[in-house]
Amino acid sequence: MIPQEELDGYRADYAKKKKAREYARDWYNDPNHPERAERRRAYQAAIKAGCPLPRKTRVDAVPVGEKKERTRGIKQRSQKRRYEARRHDTAFRVNQMFNRARRRAREEGLPFTITRADLVVADFCPVLGIKMEWSQTHGPKDGSPSLDKMVPALGYVPGNVVVISHRANRIKTDANLAELRRVVAFYADKLPE
Repeated sequence: MIPQEELDGYRADYAKKKKAREYARDWYNDPNHPERAERRRAYQAAIKAGCPLPRKTRVDAVPVGEKKERTRGIKQRSQKRRYEARRHDTAFRVNQMFNRARRRAREEGLPFTITRADLVVADFCPVLGIKMEWSQTHGPKDGSPSLDKMVPALGYVPGNVVVISHRANRIKTDANLAELRRVVAFYADKLPE
């Protein structure tokens, strides 16, 4: 058990930090804060008087003749290599599909009760029968697995989602069954098979 004196010390520190946070919040959010107004008046007076203002110096400035070490590009390249290695992993891609669906459900206000186990990626599209494989370039291809809500208004709930090919999902988009039947009936005799 913590002694009472130590608890009182923690409470005092917390109260002091809380007061400092509130003061900082007031300082940044209130343009008419007394100290900000005073600093602004002094700055404007210095400008009117023609005083040279202090120049800001770059912390990471490199002396003349020396080259700065390039670390930003190295970090970006290592992140890209890690992504390249993982993007061929089916579990990684299913996890991406799951997280993106969860984000869309949150943005659209739809229910989201599926789990990663509900996302079963078959070898062939259950709608068109084409081979499904993850795209190795940027952007989905016709055979890329895509998560489909059979009834969009129901959201991402078990029994309402199925993994189909991107092409089948593009064909379906937001059409209902009656509309799809009308399209098939219209083009059935007009297009050669």
